Amino acid sequence: MVDFIPKPIDDVDLISVLILTRGRPEKLVRAIKSLESLAANKDKIDLWIYVDDDDTLTHELIDSGWDKDIGFPIHWHISTRPVTHGEAFSEIWQKSSNAGIYFGFPDDHELTTCGWDDIIRKTFRDLPDDRIAVGYLHDPFVPVGCITIMATTAEWVNQVGHFIVPYFPYWFGDMWLQQIADMVDRKFLIPVGMYPLDGKKGKTLRLWDLPFWERFFHLLLTERVDTATRIIEKLTDDNSLMQTRAIDLMHEHIEKFEKEAEDQLSRDQLLAHQLTFTAEDGDKCDSYLKAFRQAKKHLEAMTPRIIKMKTQRVLRYKEKALTQSLVGHI
Repeated sequence: MVDFIPKPIDDVDLISVLILTRGRPEKLVRAIKSLESLAANKDKIDLWIYVDDDDTLTHELIDSGWDKDIGFPIHWHISTRPVTHGEAFSEIWQKSSNAGIYFGFPDDHELTTCGWDDIIRKTFRDLPDDRIAVGYLHDPFVPVGCITIMATTAEWVNQVGHFIVPYFPYWFGDMWLQQIADMVDRKFLIPVGMYPLDGKKGKTLRLWDLPFWERFFHLLLTERVDTATRIIEKLTDDNSLMQTRAIDLMHEHIEKFEKEAEDQLSRDQLLAHQLTFTAEDGDKCDSYLKAFRQAKKHLEAMTPRIIKMKTQRVLRYKEKALTQSLVGHI
């Protein structure tokens, strides 16, 4: 797992676009060309692309020199296939320029809005001075407010401790980020259009054991609460009234997340979901199995903290119910 080291900011307006890719060079080229052709200020953009060292197709693309006419720098970071998406993003984020904004972009989407980069910059200029925030582009395939493609400030990443949480081999990392941003009320819509290439979502690599990963995600709500609490303490400093209001808002979101966990799909429904979206039809690969073992070990280590939070939540619900009961009799 890549160690997290906070980064300085050399240029607050520089956008570092971070891309993970594997085995689909044609789509990658189209995605990059959409970024380049619609950019307003190419001098303030650079691309950092994570390429697996065994990805022959993408290596052939790199060697072809096709990108010589692209109007901003492309940095190809070649490394071993990561255990999880989050680890790859952490590694490439650490290698990338000391930008003010980091934009995670999928290799199978294209942008549809001219001047997308200036719109991202303006979104973050209009924030409070601390600049601790997450921006997201609306994905037309998910409900409004859900994060699937995000741009974050450097201040946010430095505060949270990762660009994408390093636990998951697929999915869930964006939802993890979204819940933290909701709890601290620092999630902002970026009005830039995008769409999957060819109009449909691609299949997901290493998608196995969906019921386990769904449960793993929900059980680790306690980690997201810890992160949100730390951010709230920084944002409110010594202002006790602001902090109380922020903590109350956080608990409102926690209740919603707990309800969502209770209402999750059944095991059979999740397995059907897995069959629909997985790109895998063979045995589980070594990188996935390593991620699975790491997750089980982490869950075991976190069990006391999970139990403590659940106990605290039960007590909070009882206190809330008692208060409402007393008020109702006054």
